[in-house]
Amino acid sequence: MPTLTFATLAAWQTWVDNNIITNGMELITGDDGNITENAAIYFITRSPLNWQTADIASAGGVVNVTRPITVIMTVTPTSISWADNIYNEYVFINTTLGDVPTTVTYYDINLTAVNKIPAKSVINICKAKNGNWILKSLPASGSGVIVPALNGVVGGGGIDDPVNGSPTFQSNKLINLGATSGGKISITYAETPMSNYGDNAAFTLDNVTGIMTWLNGNTFNSGSSLYINLNQ
Repeated sequence: MPTLTFATLAAWQTWVDNNIITNGMELITGDDGNITENAAIYFITRSPLNWQTADIASAGGVVNVTRPITVIMTVTPTSISWADNIYNEYVFINTTLGDVPTTVTYYDINLTAVNKIPAKSVINICKAKNGNWILKSLPASGSGVIVPALNGVVGGGGIDDPVNGSPTFQSNKLINLGATSGGKISITYAETPMSNYGDNAAFTLDNVTGIMTWLNGNTFNSGSSLYINLNQ
């Protein structure tokens, strides 16, 4: 077994430069060779991004990423964080209905700062030369842009605020929503996750007109919050 291991390629290269010298001087020991060759094996086997297989975060709470690819499922975490790795790259697959706050900032295709992994999205980020994390490939929606969510309050009077007592809400932001998911949409209303599909569908959405309509005679109630992830 090697008596010395390396956390990064740079550390290994520095050791090789300082310790593996011309063989004609007969100063390379068996231990030196063992360290060098085992380090090569270590980094080669870890060269594919998913060599360990993707980690699964399903318990909620604070998630500290330990593998390059993380699948988020079952319970939406309260936050997620990551540190540098030898790939300078991470992939996050959020299968939950909630956005996951990130403690690290990354930048989308418009160089807008982002601090969340949107619900129902796949985010691939890489570290740039300036030290910033940036979106590497298109989100699962295919837009290339993480669209800010619709955040409204019933009766608030703003463009994203439904009218109190109304069974419908119209927003141009909802036009074409769900185009890549067969029209299936999830929202959070009054802090409660809801959807327009399945046995417990709570509303319908006409994504041509952008009109959302409550089912079962329900209406919007004053002061209730409305959150809609627009990357669906």
